[in-house]
Amino acid sequence: MKTVGCFLEYTSTFRPDYTCIFPTDKDLSEHELMELCRESCVLETKHAADVLLASSIGMSPETVFFDTYKRTLEELSAVFGKCRYVVSSLEEIDAVNSLARDFVLPGRLETIGIRIIPAEENKSEDAFGIPEAQIPELSAVLRRSDYVAVKGVFIRPSTASNISANRLNSYFSLVKDFRSYLPCTLSYFCFERLIDRLSDDDKKQFADNLEIIRSLNDTSLYAQFLLS
Repeated sequence: MKTVGCFLEYTSTFRPDYTCIFPTDKDLSEHELMELCRESCVLETKHAADVLLASSIGMSPETVFFDTYKRTLEELSAVFGKCRYVVSSLEEIDAVNSLARDFVLPGRLETIGIRIIPAEENKSEDAFGIPEAQIPELSAVLRRSDYVAVKGVFIRPSTASNISANRLNSYFSLVKDFRSYLPCTLSYFCFERLIDRLSDDDKKQFADNLEIIRSLNDTSLYAQFLLS
């Protein structure tokens, strides 16, 4: 979605049953952030300026995700405590863990989200994230990371993949499998890059497919279900 207004109009079909994330590649205005906040939506950005502005208008760190992909240590440091990091590589976990070592209070952990690429989509040209095959290695990295705790998982399909009921179900199964490698409970999971690919004709079927996942979540995972 190019604008916040279009995003809010388009996602009205799915709200308030699902928490919707507005992913942006550009700096947002205070007015746009206030609109997202008013509609109980969540921001995902790679711009530190967005995070700082969101914090200044009172948006909770729980509603602002900062994408650490290709971000510098200075950018990570600038937004610490004002957002939740979403990491896409093992190196990014190490960077956030190192940063948290200097900032978190004793007995506290910095909570992060992990972006996972499903195995069948790992070779896509537009894929970035931790491949599903690396989850055991990821688990080992997390065990030695003393200052971070994974509370969420982002499933990032390629833009070429379909969004059938079977595909959504496979994503949910991946979330549950990933949880088994973690020492803590997942608070949320997100299916990315889906909303802006829907035509108006697709919306009804997509909503029906989501209901299946929501029912499975309500009986097995009990986590917040996010869409972007």
